[in-house]
Amino acid sequence: QAAGVVGDLIAENMDWPGADQFAERLKKLLPPGMIDPDDMDDNERAQYEQGMAQAQEQEQLVQAGQQAEIEKTMAESVEAKADAEKAQLEVIEKQIELALASGQIDAAIQQAVARALQGAMVPQGMY
Repeated sequence: QAAGVVGDLIAENMDWPGADQFAERLKKLLPPGMIDPDDMDDNERAQYEQGMAQAQEQEQLVQAGQQAEIEKTMAESVEAKADAEKAQLEVIEKQIELALASGQIDAAIQQAVARALQGAMVPQGMY
């Protein structure tokens, strides 16, 4: 596998007729990013720069898509939390209405306050 990325260097350092031409052909087979831009002709440099620009543009598109997905997930999470809180408040409201109807409002208020305090308590050892 190493021959695929160092073959041109080996050929350049050989002492036989055509070694330089052989090395030049092998350089053209190198993967993008392995060729020193200073060793490229104008056409190769233009193709290299175009490829790099396309790769950078593609990366930006991927990042933008990932950011949009993150923002969508966060918005859905906030919405779900708001819906859960709304549902919890509706349950408390129904309990208070039921307590009013049955004459047990003091007990219902105490239960609601106790639940609210439980949710606000931080377990010991967190800090």
